[in-house]
Amino acid sequence: MINKRSIAVHDPYCLLEIINRYPLATVISHLPGSMEISHLPIAVEFSSNRKIILQGHLSTRNPQWHHFKSGATLTLVFNGPNAFINSNWYKVNDVSTWNYISVQAQGLPVLEESYEGLIRILKATTNMTNRLYKDQWDFHIPDDLKTETSLTNAIGGFYLEPEKLSGKFKLSQSKSHEDQKNIINELSLRDDENSRLIAHFMNENFE
Repeated sequence: MINKRSIAVHDPYCLLEIINRYPLATVISHLPGSMEISHLPIAVEFSSNRKIILQGHLSTRNPQWHHFKSGATLTLVFNGPNAFINSNWYKVNDVSTWNYISVQAQGLPVLEESYEGLIRILKATTNMTNRLYKDQWDFHIPDDLKTETSLTNAIGGFYLEPEKLSGKFKLSQSKSHEDQKNIINELSLRDDENSRLIAHFMNENFE
């Protein structure tokens, strides 16, 4: 459940809804004196004891793969919709701002380098994208990656059981009911999907 007063969100069901809907994560890794950033699609599954497992893959030529293999801690950022909030919409003039939805997951990755494990992760990513879009893609491995050696040399996989999973849903919670209602109405009149989605989330959170 979203906290109607605070932008901080810890309800795992709310957070997983955003991850499943916006699965392209900004993946940040740190080693002493070095930082790498990639944008990777992430699929979600549950372990046998109902723990959340995030999984993804990247090219072994990506410099971040060296970070993974060197034990770097990862931060995954999932960005949902965002929209500019015009200060003219307030009853009493105040500064303009942005409303947004974001989820962050942190932890140490477990690497997957076996052929069978990589196939499993690739299939999970395919299933995730097929769930999101009407145009379906039948999973297959390109001819140049069909052998075990060629695939494991080219792609590295990982699993992440988040040590920390949290979100920030900034939805004008600090504003009066009158201002919130007016913001929802004004956002709903815009043509862009982001504004309408923020209006939707605000309406769900409206007291």
